Amino acid sequence: MPELYTGDRARTLASNAVWLHLLPLPLIFAALGSLAGGRLGELALEVCGFVGLMAGAILVRQGLVRERDYNRRTVARAPRLPRKLLGAALYGVSTGAVVLATGMGLSVAAVAASGAALGVAFVYGLDPRRDKAVQGAGGVTTAEVEETVRTALAKIAGIDAAARQIGNMELRARLGRIASRARDIVGVLESDPKDIRRARKFLHVYLDGARDVAAKYAATHARVESGELEENFRRVLEGMEKTFEAQHMRLLADDVNDLDVDLEVLRLRLKEEGVV
Repeated sequence: MPELYTGDRARTLASNAVWLHLLPLPLIFAALGSLAGGRLGELALEVCGFVGLMAGAILVRQGLVRERDYNRRTVARAPRLPRKLLGAALYGVSTGAVVLATGMGLSVAAVAASGAALGVAFVYGLDPRRDKAVQGAGGVTTAEVEETVRTALAKIAGIDAAARQIGNMELRARLGRIASRARDIVGVLESDPKDIRRARKFLHVYLDGARDVAAKYAATHARVESGELEENFRRVLEGMEKTFEAQHMRLLADDVNDLDVDLEVLRLRLKEEGVV
């Protein structure tokens, strides 16, 4: 039985700007009719209108994606390019071109263009304009927090990618727990960034180590079956799992006094296992 089209689904489509892509589709048939009838002026306006409407829809959707990311983060910079505003303006101008193609006057086209632009802006809103600044972070800047979080999340994604290439479910699960705990640590730092400069060393060394050792094991294991290699990898992951858990608890307890010792221990451990 087909799924009913509920109000929630309608709101989801609206939030993703799907309708902005669907509305220009009838212009394809109008353009074909103009081409068949030799009405080249109308054809040019219809083609330009269609391209502009689709480009405007893409800009709005990109703006929505960046806005959702902005809203999700505790610390974030506002988008530098106002994609939703530009998309609404382009949608309006393109609507005016389509109206001109129907033979209506310039004044009607201007009213239609203004109405379309305002309508898109009303439905989808404007782009965020203010940075979410760091509060009480001891001199840490918003850009510094944002860069640290972005870099850490990219490294965690690298751990996830390496884990998917490993067939051993136990080792894959360990990597998954390490990645999950790393995300928890990043979340704590993002919401309370005063320790981010100290913890950034931890993120750099440990995330690089976890990503590199996972990628190396995945590449080697695909070529050679070795019980010793698997056991070495397991020992490294066990140590990392405990360390990530401990570091998460330290951050929650606002205690990073022993962090430098842990970093040196990790460097020595990874060197012994041939990772660094």
